[in-house]
Amino acid sequence: GGSDSKVSRIACAPDNFRLRLVPWAGVATLVAQNGKAAPSVRGRAFCFLPLPAETGLPVHVNGYFELSSNRRDIWRGDDMAGEGRIRAEWNRALLEDVVAPTYARMILRLCRSIGGGEGLERYYMVWPGETAQEPWGGLVRRVYEDTAGLPVLWSLVGGGRWVSPQEARYVGGDWEHSDDVAKALLEAGQAVVKLPDHVRTGFASVEGAVLHADASFFRTFIKSAKALPACVATDRSRAIRLLSYCLGDLILGCPADTDGGEAYTCLVGLPLVPVSDGTLQSFGKPKDKVSLFLGSGTECELLATLRSRIVDVSLPASVGDHFRSEALQAYTNVRQLTPGMVAECLDQVLPQGWKGKGE
Repeated sequence: GGSDSKVSRIACAPDNFRLRLVPWAGVATLVAQNGKAAPSVRGRAFCFLPLPAETGLPVHVNGYFELSSNRRDIWRGDDMAGEGRIRAEWNRALLEDVVAPTYARMILRLCRSIGGGEGLERYYMVWPGETAQEPWGGLVRRVYEDTAGLPVLWSLVGGGRWVSPQEARYVGGDWEHSDDVAKALLEAGQAVVKLPDHVRTGFASVEGAVLHADASFFRTFIKSAKALPACVATDRSRAIRLLSYCLGDLILGCPADTDGGEAYTCLVGLPLVPVSDGTLQSFGKPKDKVSLFLGSGTECELLATLRSRIVDVSLPASVGDHFRSEALQAYTNVRQLTPGMVAECLDQVLPQGWKGKGE
């Protein structure tokens, strides 16, 4: 635990010498049995000999614990005084300052022994979950904190490697268009990971660990990228699905003067607008000189030379509804074509010699 840790301070306090507290612990789990992956362990606590109580952890924990009077469990309680309080504080400190770092090192050692993507299901079963009750719950929180900077999560990035939770980007397998999101991020060098729920939940309270690649994250990432990933730039269908993903957290139908309407400003700079010439354009600001037009098939044929500014008429309905919404057009450069706007555009599409000619 280190000389400045709570467990060291308790053990070295002169008033506690009579308790003979030793900051020592070990963590173990069964990895293989008879050459095959072993089933998950129902964790027990040990104080050199096994204690009857289960911990709710998927590992066994052996430590220099202070035991309850019947020696069936470790000493616990928050409403004690005197020596009872010291014993309870010691056990919490031992779990958080000694057992948790040991648990984290065991996880790191285990992932190194796997050496790749095989055996991940059994590997993630070793990670602690929400089934642990206090005082073991404090240990669980510390394990996730202590592993945040260690390469303990498997990602397919760069052909496959272990990455730290601080690098990891989570894409839920049940999210709409999740495969497209994961492919785009992986191609761009982002460490996308797939995690069981209990591991993802464990990192939820650790700041900066396992960021979710939700619509907000993906918009920001794509806007800041120097170029679109090739799998997006060369696959129009995928680009449209990712555009749908980026619109997923915006509330369709919100008036422009509400917070929900103003949220559409996040689209400015997003280079995923499919236009009629087959390319992708970026959303601009409302006052930009160049607008992107929404129109009917006939209007698009009439303004054929402006195809690079006309939004693809074959957009899925769910995407098209956003484009036609009041809020999106209030905060971006997308405009619904009107007869007057078509007339204004004619001088850009009619032959130069026609200008000024009478009927």
